[in-house]
Amino acid sequence: MFISTTMKFHFIVGILWILCTCTLFLYVPLRFQHEVPAFQKSVDWIKSGGRWGE
Repeated sequence: MFISTTMKFHFIVGILWILCTCTLFLYVPLRFQHEVPAFQKSVDWIKSGGRWGE
């Protein structure tokens, strides 16, 4: 019972951490892309499919 509760807790924390990370990666470039060209490049790279060397 203790193990399943711990696993469930880590599972929820993991989902929240992934959501926060994705939100930051999406929000920060959109928020500052007009100020920092590097963010615009990263956004274009993600939109193009996220492949290096293309």
